[in-house]
Amino acid sequence: MRTSSRKLMAGLYIHIPYCHSKCSYCDFCSTPNIETVENYVTALIGEYRLRKDEVNEPLSTVYIGGGTPSILPMPTLSRLVESLGHPVLEEFTIEANPEDVTPEWVDAIIRMGINRVSIGIQSLVDSELKAINRRHSAARAEEALMTLKSGGIAEISGDLIYGLPGQSLESWNYSLNKLIGYGLTHISAYNLSYEPGTRLYA
Repeated sequence: MRTSSRKLMAGLYIHIPYCHSKCSYCDFCSTPNIETVENYVTALIGEYRLRKDEVNEPLSTVYIGGGTPSILPMPTLSRLVESLGHPVLEEFTIEANPEDVTPEWVDAIIRMGINRVSIGIQSLVDSELKAINRRHSAARAEEALMTLKSGGIAEISGDLIYGLPGQSLESWNYSLNKLIGYGLTHISAYNLSYEPGTRLYA
């Protein structure tokens, strides 16, 4: 829950621990075993029904993160969103990877009431993306950004990582300036961490 001097804002974070594959720097709890996703979402919905009265204020924001929530089959995502009971939200965010963003996907999430997308760009240099085992190319990331904007998503947050293997100050500036040029409403920049147990650490 977040508070401000003006009003109390209640927010809900929903974690989806599924990914197409594991990035070499990632130490989050995630799995490519999508076969369990229906049971997982059913459990999430059950927990929400049990605990929703713990927050006295109406929900103002919902954030579906991960993992990679854009991996969810559309009927499954719709079932999860429907379970929230159509709250009137100021902001409804879903995290996505570029390879999942299509015009059809954008249309579907807008119909569900999702109005903000946080997209994992990480870099706009192909060699840097390859070094951390990202599935998308720089061109696919830019295509995804254009698809989101042309599809009607005005609120877009883009993630970048600095300190990548082989990255230089010049290539970092290239990615950053390129992303700024898309006029996103938010950019998050993260320092690469070498976490024990990850392939990058090894």
